[in-house]
Amino acid sequence: MDINLLNNFMANFLGFGNPNAEYWMIGIEEGTQGEEDPHKIELLLGRYLEAWKEDGCKNLMDLPTFHKKMHFRKDRFDGNIQKQRSWEGPIRTILTFSGYSDVSDQLVLKQQVEQLGRIDSRIGLMELNPLPAPSTMKDVWPYKKLEVSRNIPWLSSRNKYEKRVSEIRLPSMAKVLCGSDSDHAPQLVLLYSSRNFNRSRFEKINSINLVLTQTLTEGKYWSCKKGQTVFAAVHHPNSREKTPPGYYEDVGRMLREFKSNP
Repeated sequence: MDINLLNNFMANFLGFGNPNAEYWMIGIEEGTQGEEDPHKIELLLGRYLEAWKEDGCKNLMDLPTFHKKMHFRKDRFDGNIQKQRSWEGPIRTILTFSGYSDVSDQLVLKQQVEQLGRIDSRIGLMELNPLPAPSTMKDVWPYKKLEVSRNIPWLSSRNKYEKRVSEIRLPSMAKVLCGSDSDHAPQLVLLYSSRNFNRSRFEKINSINLVLTQTLTEGKYWSCKKGQTVFAAVHHPNSREKTPPGYYEDVGRMLREFKSNP
């Protein structure tokens, strides 16, 4: 594996979409398509690096094009489209935030196919961590078993990895999300993770302090405003934290009211 390319990838590949997107979804990391074997994950990472290199080593790629290159599941963007659970909740929040009163499954699918992560679209997608992993649990860390961790010692544990990628990656994310051009400031930047460490990194990227709030249905979220942009954090759709029915839509409506208040 090309170690220089890997280091460049971890620092500079941020995600998918238009750098001037109106809305940003910030996830934790890409999954491994159900793969758990470390050596197969190493092969998957090699394909990530090749796809990124072929695209010119850009900060942002086109999500459907990337999925096609990687031969990931076709039903995310083509054919008999299926909702991606991790994306569904944040998309619902963005839709109600942008003014939709009725968010149907069909509308969510339409946004997933036509808007999410496309290079000319309104909804961008970034990840706090650059490497695909089968789980966010600290004891499930495949890279410690791979040769690459001998060349990059901080890949030997998730703790070391997350600390280091925060140092080398967050400044690049901040340039996109908090650029000085107010004409292109996003309306909403939404982290879908309630873990304290991830919220702390999110706050650091954007130089903000999130405030805990409750929805009308007792669901918790965190938010603040900076300039023209609302920043918020919600529970991950797959987290153990239970969310009440309509949670993501409620958060979107409350964030919309929050933005309109002086």
